[in-house]
Amino acid sequence: MKQIITLDRVRRAMDHLADQNRKPTLLAIRAFLRNRGSLTTVRKFRAEIEAGAEASRSAAATTEATQNLARVQATHAAEMAAMHAIIAAAADRARDLELRLARVEVLLLAAQASGPNPAAMAPIAAAPAPGIKCSTTVAAPSKATVPGQSLQETASDQRMTFRDIGIRALEEAQKPLSLGEICDMAEKLGWIKLLDSKGKTPLASIRSKVYTECRKPHGQIVRVGKKFRLRARRPAATRTRSRAHPAR
Repeated sequence: MKQIITLDRVRRAMDHLADQNRKPTLLAIRAFLRNRGSLTTVRKFRAEIEAGAEASRSAAATTEATQNLARVQATHAAEMAAMHAIIAAAADRARDLELRLARVEVLLLAAQASGPNPAAMAPIAAAPAPGIKCSTTVAAPSKATVPGQSLQETASDQRMTFRDIGIRALEEAQKPLSLGEICDMAEKLGWIKLLDSKGKTPLASIRSKVYTECRKPHGQIVRVGKKFRLRARRPAATRTRSRAHPAR
């Protein structure tokens, strides 16, 4: 009885050749089959077997790629969850610090109100804590003050202008000052809170007024290099003699 060549027999022949590290050529497969079957039949079965093997490898690669993608997505989700947890913790910490700061400001205001020298702490007391209305006001300085003495210590009902602050700073310093030094002194001594104006840039306004006063022919402020000083005042007797005996 003539033996029929089947797909399984051709597959066994190809597996046998692969185990021996031999190429599954048509002649090698037919030799394993003892020269049974035509080359056309062997070629057809070999093509079907190779196509199935290629499909299996493609499916395996697709499965592996899908598994890798799932692992990457899981790792990304875990990292994003950890990041969101860190952000939430930072936000909670910031809110806690804001509450602590508000409580500290309230305690500071209470301590200033009951302290032995509340006038010296007036600039701090005038700044209300977040969410708290404070009606404390700071009085303006009197006209007669001692050089070096802060305006809080000589408060009166008079308010100050930007020009007054520039002149006052030069009077206090008794030496030429730069615009930055004038503004620093105004902030340090609390003069900003005594201004009539409620503008958003008081330091810039102080600088502008100092420049304007300096440009006046008989302004009280003169420029010395990059700094400014008060214009020297001539004695009254000298001015009288100059008017009585004008230069010829």
